[in-house]
Amino acid sequence: RADAPTSSVGSVVANSTTGVFNLSVPLDVNATNNFLVAVTAEGGAGLVSLPTPVRIVHDDVSPTITVLTPHAGLHTHEPVSASARVEDERSGVVLLRWSMDGTNVAIVQNPTPEGPFLAKTVLATAGLVEGPHSIGATVTDRAGNGSIASTLVVVDRTPPDTVIVSG
Repeated sequence: RADAPTSSVGSVVANSTTGVFNLSVPLDVNATNNFLVAVTAEGGAGLVSLPTPVRIVHDDVSPTITVLTPHAGLHTHEPVSASARVEDERSGVVLLRWSMDGTNVAIVQNPTPEGPFLAKTVLATAGLVEGPHSIGATVTDRAGNGSIASTLVVVDRTPPDTVIVSG
């Protein structure tokens, strides 16, 4: 561990053909874990690499997502502007998927996965039947933890009946 550079957390022998190896190391939960990795030549003949820093972020906390627009119960006959705020304090979120009635319809990339972002898009309603429709926003952080938020809109293309009773 980088915080105790003279201690060893384990050793492993690499595959002699591919050089691939796996090493399990203890991690502090929901924290950044820093290690220094040094490699010794086969047989321990004294050939040792320089220590290489390795950073592993343990993250079992889901990101937060808040749908800002559209507001629940919005009645519309036009495309819907959708926006959501996404935050993840640990591994970060790369993208947000928008869906309508369970079908993915848009993806918004986060330009800086390490920070919060505002995901905006416009969702078409032209192909939808009149009535209520679910709009969902799904995010997964880089550690695989997910969150979902949703709201409901009503597509209404029927004009109101108007009657003039006096003139």
